[in-house]
Amino acid sequence: APFRQPRCALRDHAQALRSFFGGCAPDPERAAVSGPEYEKLRHTAKANKRLKEINAMNNNTLANLKSIERILLDYATALDSKQYHLLGDVFTADAQVEYTGIGHCDGLAEVQALVSRVLDQCAETQHILSNYRIDIDGDTARARCYLQALHVGKGDFSGKTLTVWGEYTDELQRIAGNWRIHKRQLRTLHSEGDIGLN
Repeated sequence: APFRQPRCALRDHAQALRSFFGGCAPDPERAAVSGPEYEKLRHTAKANKRLKEINAMNNNTLANLKSIERILLDYATALDSKQYHLLGDVFTADAQVEYTGIGHCDGLAEVQALVSRVLDQCAETQHILSNYRIDIDGDTARARCYLQALHVGKGDFSGKTLTVWGEYTDELQRIAGNWRIHKRQLRTLHSEGDIGLN
């Protein structure tokens, strides 16, 4: 009869392989691993390890992309809800923001002052963002997205609307694990309507 290793020896051998290859050794109840099977297992373990590393990187990238998208959306929500203090969770304290045709802001406080001055002249607003393009490089990122912003007038302009189509271009920094917009430029592509904004 062919020689068979004791079951306890198989178990010890497989346990050692699991420890070395990260849990990829076969069940000790099935068979001992040697020769070509051992080499195949070794390459499989390396491939699995690399696959886990790639999956971890992909998951991390996806999480960062979603975090940046959320920051862009939080900006729009802060404006439409007129909760301008929430912009402190969107921009860095020294953010540089250029609203083409409207004004330049040097720092968070100026951003809050400008948007509140303009949007408080509106009864309602709705900023819709789309077509996100985001590139991440370590703790910095660049993002672009389209904008369609509806502004509803009040007072003498009650019932009238102003719609703006444009594109935001942003540079972001990750600070203490949180993404913030450091530079932003709004390029207006087209506008339609008049509600007397000044």
